[in-house]
Amino acid sequence: MGDKSKNQQMNILVSADKKYLDYLMTMLFSLRKHNEEFTVYFLNKSISEKTIQKFIHQVKKEIGCNCIEIKIDEALCEQFPIYFKRISLETYLRLFAPFYLPQDMERILYLDVDIIVKKNLKDFYYQDFEGKSLVAIPESLHKSSIIKEHKEKVGLSAEHKYFNAGVLIMNLDKIRQTTSSDMILDLINRKRDCIEYQDQDVLNLLFEKDVKYESKYYNYQLIWRASVSEEDFEKIQILHYSGDEKPWKIKCIKEYSNAYWDIVKERGRVIRPALKLSMSKGYQAIRKCYYKIKG
Repeated sequence: MGDKSKNQQMNILVSADKKYLDYLMTMLFSLRKHNEEFTVYFLNKSISEKTIQKFIHQVKKEIGCNCIEIKIDEALCEQFPIYFKRISLETYLRLFAPFYLPQDMERILYLDVDIIVKKNLKDFYYQDFEGKSLVAIPESLHKSSIIKEHKEKVGLSAEHKYFNAGVLIMNLDKIRQTTSSDMILDLINRKRDCIEYQDQDVLNLLFEKDVKYESKYYNYQLIWRASVSEEDFEKIQILHYSGDEKPWKIKCIKEYSNAYWDIVKERGRVIRPALKLSMSKGYQAIRKCYYKIKG
């Protein structure tokens, strides 16, 4: 198969609803900055054909790569549980991607929208699966009591290293051999009352004991971090603004948000970063005064 050669293009899997398309473009721009050859496969269930075609054209023009829509039946996941309002139903689509992607495709790298790629990913992408279905990175909180309690609630073993689903290399050949759409649907229906992190929980349940783990620097999660050390920042391959604190939210802009806004500026969007950063400084100043007065 062609995927075995490092001379072939990487396959990149993405999914987003309409309101996240511009953030997705920023992520892809950062990927293209450090990686020359890749094709984007866009999972879609509800975005209009006109909007999709406009996005595909924009990817070709701005990123310089092909973008292929993978249309999935909207009815497939309309009844799936949603725990966090900030996460849309589109996130579930990646569960079914192996059965909709070309059958001769052997591997694909899934990347979340809220990511900035900082390095070349070819060696990461073409690594040996060592017989596993996924390559993933542990959730940054996987050793905490929060994750321990959550694993018990979902039905994962205490020994399982809970992984974050924002960066995944999928071994499509093996996944097709060991799972099916019906199996996934059945699991979601059985676990719907205890699923909290949506498809991430489903993936951890499906592939428990079937994951190859990689370094935190391939999915460096910024959730609850006040800062990032200079040493760590230099080692980061993929920077992930996981959780609710997104760099494009005025109340959430911090020092490490600059990595995101630097890419936005490189895209030629100069006014928006200046406006957002100015508004954030104003918000922080007002907040500081408020707490000072409050005592």
